[in-house]
Amino acid sequence: MRVMASAAVAAALLTFAAADSAIAQQGPAGRWQCQHANRTVSNNAFENWIYEFALALNTNGTFQAQGNYNAQTNGFAVGFYAEGRWAQQQGAIVAQGQEQRQDGSGGQFYLLFSNVSDREMSNQYESANGRLLTYCQR
Repeated sequence: MRVMASAAVAAALLTFAAADSAIAQQGPAGRWQCQHANRTVSNNAFENWIYEFALALNTNGTFQAQGNYNAQTNGFAVGFYAEGRWAQQQGAIVAQGQEQRQDGSGGQFYLLFSNVSDREMSNQYESANGRLLTYCQR
């Protein structure tokens, strides 16, 4: 029984190692779960918001994002979809495209990731006006 359990553990470890190797080989391309949030210094409810979404970075340089947008003043989530192009430049990732929300609004969609690893991507920008945080994980 102990031999069978050891064999099962060894097989599981090999599976995890293969998955880690596949993620490392594909680089940033693939599926991510993300949050992108803005909070003002004055905590202005009209300018505080968060996106929570699934992000697909495709190997052909395109991306799709789909999830929810929450503005602090709304009190409810609005579904959104965005698509465009992404590129890796000097270790950072930039994604730019167009967003469409279920309420009919939309516009430009922009993400920047300055910290990129096999399992996480993030960026934090602070100014006198507030903080913009972006975080994704696999």
